[in-house]
Amino acid sequence: KIKLPKAPTVKLSTSAMKTEKITLSNGVQLLLHPSTETQVVLVKAASLGGLRAEPEGLSGLTELTSRTWTGGTKTKSEMQINLEIEEIAAGLSPVGGRNSIGLGLDVLSQFQVKARELFLDNLLNPQFPSDVVEREKMVQLEQIKNRKDNPAQLAIRQFMEALYGNLPYSRDMLGTEETLRKISAREIQNTWKKSMVRKNLTLILAGPYDDKWIDAIEAATTALPDGEKFEKKWTPQFPSKEKTLFQSSTKEQSHLIYAFPGLTLDDKDRFALEIMQSILAGQGGRLFLE
Repeated sequence: KIKLPKAPTVKLSTSAMKTEKITLSNGVQLLLHPSTETQVVLVKAASLGGLRAEPEGLSGLTELTSRTWTGGTKTKSEMQINLEIEEIAAGLSPVGGRNSIGLGLDVLSQFQVKARELFLDNLLNPQFPSDVVEREKMVQLEQIKNRKDNPAQLAIRQFMEALYGNLPYSRDMLGTEETLRKISAREIQNTWKKSMVRKNLTLILAGPYDDKWIDAIEAATTALPDGEKFEKKWTPQFPSKEKTLFQSSTKEQSHLIYAFPGLTLDDKDRFALEIMQSILAGQGGRLFLE
């Protein structure tokens, strides 16, 4: 019979269940959202950069970095990490996006002590082994090849290139066959080192977490260099007049994209637009059903 660890008892008032932003003594930003609605602890660590910080000619670097992040640490192999995560039924998920790159964890509260050790080890000590990098590179290359048979993806790629021109957002997150072949474990390690600095790092802690998380995060991230916050910006030069593009395909389907510039990340109306998108878009949306 398996004896499970006892879940910590966390009593919170309604007023306490608000998100609090604190700055640790080492400069790292930490968002705290205590909650007892579920017995799941969620942790996210993110650094600014992502696709926007990729060097010219190395598109796909962010995606490959996220895929290999949990490939091994200084003390644990990829297999050991996967086994220990499975033993506590947790989720350890690296993510690379257009604006950031980071690592997430979700775990039942009674396993958070073990999960905390695994999360901080993978956050601060990834080794990006060459064999893992080459394996994931081949997977990524295969996805790029398969996408050529996907008319929807071809249409989206053409749209992004037409709208953003030479700006980073025009690049493909997967990269190209040419750029991926240039990427080695060294480029990935350098990307991680540039992103994971204290001035550029924010962590989020939510759920019925215990008090030891804050001290553990502060102690662990103190080992990171101070670094600089990624603040590079570009001014988009959108097409000055309507532009129509066509791309023929042998597939028995057609895809139409009608697009125009939307809202910025800090626009106050962005969340209202996301709700509209959830209601109207996709094959479950009202427009499709009607």
